[in-house]
Amino acid sequence: MPYFNVKEFWKHSLATALAAEKLARLVKHPRAEDCFTCGLLHDLGKIALFKVSPDDLKKVVELAEQENISFLEAESKLGLPGHPVLGELLAERWGLPVVIRKTIRFHHRDIEPLESVYANMKPTIMLASLGNTLSKRHSLGQSGDHLKPAYPENYLKAVGISAAMIEEAELSMTQEMDRAEAFLSAARS
Repeated sequence: MPYFNVKEFWKHSLATALAAEKLARLVKHPRAEDCFTCGLLHDLGKIALFKVSPDDLKKVVELAEQENISFLEAESKLGLPGHPVLGELLAERWGLPVVIRKTIRFHHRDIEPLESVYANMKPTIMLASLGNTLSKRHSLGQSGDHLKPAYPENYLKAVGISAAMIEEAELSMTQEMDRAEAFLSAARS
């Protein structure tokens, strides 16, 4: 389906995971591997929508492109529940850890003021969200919208990421993605 390339979607998800883990290691997050997993699965709801209702997914992608809005905004305009909700429900059904479920649910929201998100989970969710931003800013894969969001300043401050750290992560991503693609190509052979 040309409106939603599954390979490019997973490339975006992998880039988000690698970026989240890289940023987590730079700030010495105690569980950088959790940031990787959360980054990899953050858009799980989009795959659910793709499988359950490809026609709705097509409408979302088309509207996002036509109006130059986010995938989430397009879902809302079309009256759909949103990929964060779908993804969280699927992750809950699969029994995935709470931090993954909450990352899926809140990767588009400012969680800093939310009391419903445990304080110890917030850095992981923030790092996955920052990885998603990095992936989108550098067009690493395709998530269904074409926006290039700014890094949320409050997240950078909350997790202790400097401009130099962002630059280091950005510079390493091309090499990281080349290695990942080489690995995936070898696995297919």
